[in-house]
Amino acid sequence: MVGVTGSNPVRSTFTSFRLYTKMKVLLALIFLIISSAIFSQTTEEDTSLYCVAKWNKGEEKVLHITRNKDSFESGKTKSTFELSFEAHISILDSSSDGYRIQWVFHLPEEYKKANPGIAEAMPVYEGLKMTFTTSVFGEFKDLLNWEEVKDAYVAMMYQSIPKPISDSTKTILTKSIGMFNSKQMVESALIREIQFYYSQFGSEFSINGITGKSFLQLPFGGEPLLALVTQQITDYNKVQKYFTATYKQETDMKAAGSFFETFFKEMGIPEDSVKYEIEKMLETFELSDINSFQASITTGWITNMSHKRTASTGNMKQVESFLFELKDVKK
Repeated sequence: MVGVTGSNPVRSTFTSFRLYTKMKVLLALIFLIISSAIFSQTTEEDTSLYCVAKWNKGEEKVLHITRNKDSFESGKTKSTFELSFEAHISILDSSSDGYRIQWVFHLPEEYKKANPGIAEAMPVYEGLKMTFTTSVFGEFKDLLNWEEVKDAYVAMMYQSIPKPISDSTKTILTKSIGMFNSKQMVESALIREIQFYYSQFGSEFSINGITGKSFLQLPFGGEPLLALVTQQITDYNKVQKYFTATYKQETDMKAAGSFFETFFKEMGIPEDSVKYEIEKMLETFELSDINSFQASITTGWITNMSHKRTASTGNMKQVESFLFELKDVKK
C-alpha cells in the first residue's frame, strides 16, 4: 500500500479556486460535488439481483481505499496524485429502520513511520470518525457528525496553505469555508468515499442489462441533472453466492449553468464575469462514470469496487478513480 504522492488532495478540495483558472475550477467542482443519483428504470422480464445489506450489529471490517486523480491539458499531464488509506468500518446498530455505521480513516503504518508528523498534518486521514445512517437496504441516508467532519477538513486545509497567509487569501478562504456550513454540502463534497461505496445498495441489477434515467441532485438546489444509466450483471456465481456488476452513467451537463452561477455568487465573483464562460464551457462538457463491484449475496457486503469519473471540456480533462477492497478485521 502506498501513501501520498504528487499534489496535496486537500488543495483540490478546498482551494481549487486559487490554483486554477475559472474554467478549471468548474471542472474540479464536478468531481467534488456531484456524487449521487436517483435511478429510475423500466425492466422487461429478466433474471435480476439486488444489492442489499445483510449486516449485523457489532460487525467490523477494514476497507482499503486507493484514490487517484490526474489532470490533463492539450493531451499533456498537468498534475497527478495518489492517496492510499484505510477505512475501519463498524456496524454500531441494526434495526427495522436501518443501520448506524461508523467509518474511521487511518493512514498505513509504514507510511506514518516513514513520514513522522504526517498524522498531525492530515487529521482527515488519521483518526477522523464519520458516523452515519443507511436505510434497511444499505442506502446512505444521513451523516450524523457532519460538523466534526467539516472541522477536520478545515483544519487540514489550513495546514496545507503556505504561511504567512495574505489578506486576500484569507477572504477567499472564509468564503470557501462558509460554503460548507451545511450538512447537504458536507455530505455532497466531503464524504465521497462513503457516497460511492453505498451508492449501489438498494439497486436492482440485471443479467440482460438495464438502461434508464438517473437524476443527480445539486447541493444549491434547482433542477437535477439528467443522466443515462446502463447497468448489468457480468458474473453470477450461484455456488459461492456473489455477483459482479457494472454501472455506467453519462450525465447531461446542459442544465448545470444555474448551479455554477450560484456557486460563483457565493464566492463573491461577479456573475457577468463568468456567465459567458460557463455557457461556452457547458456546450462541450462531457461527464461519465464507470463503476464495477462484487457483492456477496450471503453477507450483503461489497467486497471490492472501482469507481472512475472522467470529465472533459475543450482541451481540459480530469480523471479520478477510487478502488475499494474489503478485508476482515484480524483479532
